[in-house]
Amino acid sequence: LIVNSYQALILLLFTNDETHDLAFIQNATGLDQQLTKKLMATLSISKYKVLTKSGDAKTIEDDATFTPNDSFQCPHRKIKIPPPTTEETHNKDRVEEDRTIAIEAAIVRIMKMRRT
Repeated sequence: LIVNSYQALILLLFTNDETHDLAFIQNATGLDQQLTKKLMATLSISKYKVLTKSGDAKTIEDDATFTPNDSFQCPHRKIKIPPPTTEETHNKDRVEEDRTIAIEAAIVRIMKMRRT
């Protein structure tokens, strides 16, 4: 199982087949609520459901409880659970700036090729 440090910290809380709610996990890890919800979503809602949660299947509520998924099986030898995405990687302004730089570089290359 390949996870980041925060996900491993959360998974270590479930060593004795316990049930924990979001507030306990947040207090035990010392993370803020938004990051804790994103991390729990990667472990309970995404492709590999290592933890099962109570309540709605698509969102993480404040009163959701989590238990280890005893019926979890995967034929792969290595399982990589991706970390939650952050807003910095998908910021519209940054994407637009990166695109304009790439477009300008392509235009300069084309103009240099036509000049010779």
